[in-house]
Amino acid sequence: HLSPKGAGYSAKIEQFAAADALPVTDTAIGTDGAMYFVIGGRQIQSALYRIAYVGDEPTDSPVREVVLSDLHKLRRSLEAFHGVKHGEAVKTAWQYLDHKDRWIRHAARIAVESQPVNAWRTRALSPANDRMRIHTAVALARQGAPSDREGLIASLASIDVANLPDEQKLEYLRAVSLVYARLSVDAEGKGPGPENGASG
Repeated sequence: HLSPKGAGYSAKIEQFAAADALPVTDTAIGTDGAMYFVIGGRQIQSALYRIAYVGDEPTDSPVREVVLSDLHKLRRSLEAFHGVKHGEAVKTAWQYLDHKDRWIRHAARIAVESQPVNAWRTRALSPANDRMRIHTAVALARQGAPSDREGLIASLASIDVANLPDEQKLEYLRAVSLVYARLSVDAEGKGPGPENGASG
C-alpha cells in the first residue's frame, strides 16, 4: 500500500499468502482473474498454486484521482530533462542537487547528466556545499573523463566526513567509489569502459 512521501512514496506491506517454506519463483494473474504462482528450489518439492477470490465485494479495479503534491510536480518537471538536451536544464536543475528530498536530488542529477558535460564540468568541481559536492561528483564520475579524477578527489577530500549525517556518509562513499571505478586509467592509459566492468 503506497502513500505519498515527499517526491516519492512510502509503502506498507500486507501479508497476502504465507507458509513455512514458500520460495516463489514466478507469479502471474490469469485471464480468469486468479493469481497463479510457482514455488521451487531450496530442496523443496516444486508446486503450482492458484488463488481465487470468493466473496461478494466488487473486484473491479478502483479508479482513483491522483493528486500530485508540489514535490511530485517538481520531480516530474526535472524528469522532463532526462535524456533530452535542453539549454535551460543545467540552470534549472542545479539548484536542486542539494534538495532535502532524495528523489528531487536524483531527478536533478540525471537532468544535469543528460546535458553536455562541458556545460557543467567546471561548476561540478566547485560546488556550494558538501551535499552538492557529493552529487556533482557522482554526476561527473558518470559522465566525465579520467582527466576529471584528480579534481574530483580533491573536491571530495575537502569534506569533513565525520560530521556528515549517516545518509550523506553513504552518498559520499558512493561518490568516492564511482570516481575510482569509472575515472581510473589502466597501464596503457585507457579509461574504464563496459568491458572493464565500469558501472554506477
